[in-house]
Amino acid sequence: MTINFFGQWLLVRNMVTADELRAAINLQKTTNPSLGELGVEFGFFDEAEARSINLEQYRSDRRFGEVALEVGCINEEQLEQILKAQKERRVFLGEALIQVGCIGEEDLAQELELFKASQNESQQKIELSLQDVPHPAIVNPFIDLSVKQAMRILRVGSKVGGVQCQDYLESLPQMSCTQYIHGGAEGDFHYCLTGPEDMIRIIATTILQFTPETIDEIALDSMSEYVNIVTGNVCVELSKRQLDYQMQPPQLIPANSPLPPHQQSVTVQMASPEVDFSISLLFKNKA
Repeated sequence: MTINFFGQWLLVRNMVTADELRAAINLQKTTNPSLGELGVEFGFFDEAEARSINLEQYRSDRRFGEVALEVGCINEEQLEQILKAQKERRVFLGEALIQVGCIGEEDLAQELELFKASQNESQQKIELSLQDVPHPAIVNPFIDLSVKQAMRILRVGSKVGGVQCQDYLESLPQMSCTQYIHGGAEGDFHYCLTGPEDMIRIIATTILQFTPETIDEIALDSMSEYVNIVTGNVCVELSKRQLDYQMQPPQLIPANSPLPPHQQSVTVQMASPEVDFSISLLFKNKA
């Protein structure tokens, strides 16, 4: 098993139990406020305005504070206030683990040092594998934006857990949402977001502002909207590099169903403490 996060590391090394780790993560969630929550708490704007800022932030790939300033909900001084409050209240996982009483400071420091050394080695291997991917002008921006959007939209940290390149990919093992992107100098391709039901729930909770009980049509629509946001932001970035692309509407593909025709694929495993997922780029022509 590839260990991508500190909590996983502690579990594998039997330094904490699954229940203890869950308690620490829940403590983080209830303690670490978003800028939107702080703005409402400080009385700078209301919850409806915070949601509106969040949606624009997702769609335009900009920071919350930048959007809030632009629409006039706060001024520079107020933004500094909530940024300071967020920093002061932030609880890291290690601190949360100490607070719930499942690990001591000395053991935590030792394990963190070992984990960082392990991560440096893994990161070097991933960076080497990314040097050899086909169509790097397309692949690398999609990886960068997928990591960033997972943090901004889904509010989950994610990392590249592995990269696999092959000529043809018959199917994917979980529900996918794919979007055809065409017209650019690097050739046409499909972007596929693939993950379990938990990933769809997290996306739907953010987009819809409530957690659906079942993976229904509305929840799946939110997955399509998320793909639209990611690909739209990547296409904006590509246009800055004189790679102008157009997008067709996203399509849902059930697990283990045939994928669109292509000659070359790059699949990137994205690891997260909450849920693992993957992105695949299916190129119509080989590099």
